[in-house]
Amino acid sequence: MQNYKPIFDKEAFDFLREEKEKNYTILLKAHPELTELFVNQTTMDILNLCNGSNTLSDILKIQKSKYSSVDENTITNDVASILTKFTNFSVINWDEDFNPYLITHQKYFENGYNIKIAEEREGLEILEKVNNLDESSSYLSAHFLKSQYTDLSIRYKIFYKSEEFFLLYDKTKEVQCIIGVQMPVLPFDTVAKVTFVSNINDSEKSVFLLNYIFDTIPNIAVKPITKIATVIDCQKTKNDVYNVFYSSNFTLEAKLKNEIGMNTEVAVLSIFF
Repeated sequence: MQNYKPIFDKEAFDFLREEKEKNYTILLKAHPELTELFVNQTTMDILNLCNGSNTLSDILKIQKSKYSSVDENTITNDVASILTKFTNFSVINWDEDFNPYLITHQKYFENGYNIKIAEEREGLEILEKVNNLDESSSYLSAHFLKSQYTDLSIRYKIFYKSEEFFLLYDKTKEVQCIIGVQMPVLPFDTVAKVTFVSNINDSEKSVFLLNYIFDTIPNIAVKPITKIATVIDCQKTKNDVYNVFYSSNFTLEAKLKNEIGMNTEVAVLSIFF
């Protein structure tokens, strides 16, 4: 990581104001839907160190020297989290576009699984899976519309992070399961929503991927997430679907009548942070 150079683009802030106790309020030009964001002094210190001269190794050394009583892994993870989020905010750029934290979007596991958060180049692969979704082998949320998943719209969702797609591969390097998670974009919305699970019949893989999503979403979201939810059409959905979500620590939050039409009941399952 010693040659990676993050660059803080101060022009990406539409507004910056110092508050009490060394906290800051900011508005982002690229994400006006986020309204105001609040960050602490440590975050601002790290951003200011991204001057185009300091390498990532330099920044880590400075922070570890400054906070010598803090576990080094904690500092490394904090720096990674801050730079990843502000890269997503278009506030941090990388010299020659070399971003070392792109690797955090892919993780390998001892059981042979490999989970990746989709990039634009996976758009066609996702489109093919979406076109083959059906209610016998897949889970489709009550609000899912296949017409909203064209090649162009999927690329748009990925680029603007309005929906994240999590891909699970096994040892054969074939996609075994894809889960779509719609991210909150409205100013007061803090709920991520599961839109579909491509292979709900394989409960082990579906649960594994849902658990990974719960652990990962807070670190990749461009705004705070308070829960992950999904809206289930009670008339169309099999018990096996409920069992997958319950096994992933989702709970029944509410049942709503006439939510998607007359005499149609939906169940809202959620997991909270």
